Amino acid sequence: MTADLEKSGEKSGENFGNKSEGKLVVITGPSGVGKGTLLKAFLQRDRLAKPQILLSTSATTRNPRDGEVNGKEYYFLSRTEFEQKIESGDFLEWAEYAGNLYGTPKPPVEVAIAEGKIVLLEIELAGARQVAKTYSQAQRIFIAPPSVEVLKERLSKRGTDSEEAIAKRLQQAEIELAAQNEFDLVIVNDNLEIALQELEVAFFGKDSDKEQSASDSNQNLGVAITAFIAVFLAEIGDKTQLATLILAAESQSALTVFLGAAIALITTSFLSVVAGKWLGKRFSPQLLNTLAGCIFLLLSLSLLWEAII
Repeated sequence: MTADLEKSGEKSGENFGNKSEGKLVVITGPSGVGKGTLLKAFLQRDRLAKPQILLSTSATTRNPRDGEVNGKEYYFLSRTEFEQKIESGDFLEWAEYAGNLYGTPKPPVEVAIAEGKIVLLEIELAGARQVAKTYSQAQRIFIAPPSVEVLKERLSKRGTDSEEAIAKRLQQAEIELAAQNEFDLVIVNDNLEIALQELEVAFFGKDSDKEQSASDSNQNLGVAITAFIAVFLAEIGDKTQLATLILAAESQSALTVFLGAAIALITTSFLSVVAGKWLGKRFSPQLLNTLAGCIFLLLSLSLLWEAII
């Protein structure tokens, strides 16, 4: 069962911790603070294609559940194998929960960092403290609630814990919150979008947010123009080009497409009422369709060129 784990670490060694390569980012925070929601939203951002983010896979001595694959959900080890790896220093951190051992294998993290990837490790406070000793170069981020009262409210809204369980979680949270100064960065998860922006800056630097904002603005403008032209063409009867434009925009923001389409409907209605007779007297329907086709072609080429560069 250790074959995949050993294979994943066969390239590891002296490159671990080379700051010119990838890096290890440790995320910690009390239960109920919203780490899962924050990280899920963060990992769905398009910008994560470059550089690549890798979620660390833990090792455990518990038995696999139905559908779980060794090396995907966990590296499944026997207790003897796990304890041997502890002795040989093959874990960044490890702990025992409910009679089973859990830990973060060092070799796969070494390989990923050597390949220039950012390894994301979400663990508890005790594990984060261990990582601080085993790999001091790790960037450690603490996710904090706006207040203990807000944290209690979030835990209660879950509806999964008894009052006694919530009280225990809050006691543990106070211990964890008292340790937040041990971390390189504290992000208060009060507003999801603001917390996301702070997390992105921590991962990619200060310029990433500006670059993404500019990219998003350009992309949204392109989609809005596409929707505008699509509806405009539909109004003058060119259904084929409408279908092509809808297919091109279907994966983009629905709100942006809607706004572009709404503006187009208003514009075409205005042209129909105010300038329809004037245009009809001076231009044939064939000429109007040709003009619309040229606009569509130029727009498509400009969007294609922007995507290529």
